Amino acid sequence: MKKFYYGVVLALLSAVVPIQKNFAQSACPTDRPQKVFNALGFTGQGKKVNFVYIEGFIANANMSLFQGGTIYSAVSFTDATGSGKYVYNGATQNPDQVSSCLGAGCCVKPVPAISACVSNVLNVKYPPNPGAGIPTEICCIYLSNSIASADVKLFDENQSLIPTSSFTNASTDISGFTCYVYPCDKTPTSITACGATGCCSQQVGTQAALPIKLSGFTAKLTADKKARLNWVSELEIGSDKYVIERSADGRNFSPIGEVKSLGNTATTRNYSYNDAGFSTIAFYRLKMVDIDGQVEYSKVVYANNKSGSGVITQIFPNPFKSEIQLIGINSSDLNNKNIRVFSPTGQQVSFQITGANAISLSPGLPSGLYILSVKDQKFKLMKQ
Repeated sequence: MKKFYYGVVLALLSAVVPIQKNFAQSACPTDRPQKVFNALGFTGQGKKVNFVYIEGFIANANMSLFQGGTIYSAVSFTDATGSGKYVYNGATQNPDQVSSCLGAGCCVKPVPAISACVSNVLNVKYPPNPGAGIPTEICCIYLSNSIASADVKLFDENQSLIPTSSFTNASTDISGFTCYVYPCDKTPTSITACGATGCCSQQVGTQAALPIKLSGFTAKLTADKKARLNWVSELEIGSDKYVIERSADGRNFSPIGEVKSLGNTATTRNYSYNDAGFSTIAFYRLKMVDIDGQVEYSKVVYANNKSGSGVITQIFPNPFKSEIQLIGINSSDLNNKNIRVFSPTGQQVSFQITGANAISLSPGLPSGLYILSVKDQKFKLMKQ
């Protein structure tokens, strides 16, 4: 049904009707559109939808979009708030005015210019924390670098408004970020901020359980054969520390140290930790701790400095998304000469060595079966 709906919309947007404005204009009374937002929304499948959102939509008024005096062919809707929206073809149209004609005259409002945001958007779901005075879960959109003094609107996949409120939890005193709380039974797909200089819209991603976005975690051997752990965070909000945990068998982990978070940031930050207690074989993971005490774990990485046959005994994760840990291989054997990866048709697939005992394939490769060849051993890999 949604595919049919958007197909009809696109068909209706295929033409611009060259009709000039001849309506008598008047000052906008209080019952006419008071706020106009130019927005770029997204469907649940990520498809872009350009629309003008109008507060104070009059159901029986003649509403029209214009650019330079030419009227647009656009599709209008109303939502439960009583406001309305005009979906237009953003590839060929750029409206600069919206009119509402009722009775003897027309009221005309400017449509703000629209651009893509340069801000970072994080969708966070906080679980209940009665000890901190939070009895129920809280869903929140963090937005940084938005337009100063902007009016912010949150929209779902149908471009309907999702109500927001101010964030009252003490942990929200975060420099450079503003948080917009929304009902957890809603699913936002875009956020728009409109101010004196125009509007900007940004896609909203899926909810994160913890306000830390970790983009990389590796274990490598130093020149003196010790384990050095490196990780990268792309965005941190309300994070407290990273606890480094080590295991000899990959199942039972114990803390060996911790690194404090560098503070709230929307930029990339690099962390590292040297394990002076590493000898031959170890598994590592990060315990990421929020200032509210919430915890999330990273993936597990592996380091092996043991001399021996170098026979691989395990590969994980399998199925995999990008990175693969090779258990049993000697770090000295992890090189492009000994390792090959093939597609089901026999084509060689490129990879990168990302850790002491890890390789990574491109996330953009198609899902399905791959063959890993390490010296005389062969393994079937399933990419998600």
